[in-house]
Amino acid sequence: MLDNHTSSTLILNTSIPQGCVLSPLLYSLFTNDCTPAHGSNTIIKFADDTRVIGLISNNDEWAYREEVQHLAMWCPNNNLALNTKKTKELIVDYRKTKGGTHIPIRINVTEVEYVPSFKFLGIHISEDFSWTLSTSTLVKKAQQRLFFLRRLKKVHLSPQNMRNYCTIESILTNCITAWYGNCSVSDQKAPQGAQHRQGQLSPQPQTVCPPPLWEALHVSPFPD
Repeated sequence: MLDNHTSSTLILNTSIPQGCVLSPLLYSLFTNDCTPAHGSNTIIKFADDTRVIGLISNNDEWAYREEVQHLAMWCPNNNLALNTKKTKELIVDYRKTKGGTHIPIRINVTEVEYVPSFKFLGIHISEDFSWTLSTSTLVKKAQQRLFFLRRLKKVHLSPQNMRNYCTIESILTNCITAWYGNCSVSDQKAPQGAQHRQGQLSPQPQTVCPPPLWEALHVSPFPD
């Protein structure tokens, strides 16, 4: 459709190759009309991940539940299959006094599972908005690389090769602008400790990560 002129319909039976440069544009065009029906809701779309965020006030969940059903109807109307088994619901409750029983969401008679946290674009988001789970997951992945670093040091691999093969900078700085500033002191010390242990095994070169975020990771949580 261009300038109120609509072309004839053409049905294609083939898809574009994965990684095609047109994929982002075609995806944006295809999902352009997948918009929230209520002003209190937001729909976040990224590739095959879609999130419905609803703001519930005065215990009125009607707009939120209606939004979920609206999305469930939009998918088959646009030849998309909604995987209800992988659909999860997370509730962030700001009320000081929490009361009442939450009625589970149902999509096509399938009950949506409630979870205390979920992974979104590499970050673990918890119902209390703490970053303990996210930081511990990153540190655990970094420690796996540190294990290989210790093995390589035992066979006297050169420091330059150890830095090339076992750097943990890319792991610890994954989406760091989203989570590090809101971390508690104890959560901040976890990645700092991992970075400190790597520095003991192999001195690190000048980092390309912009300060001051990466500088915060280089602060040792241990007394000298």
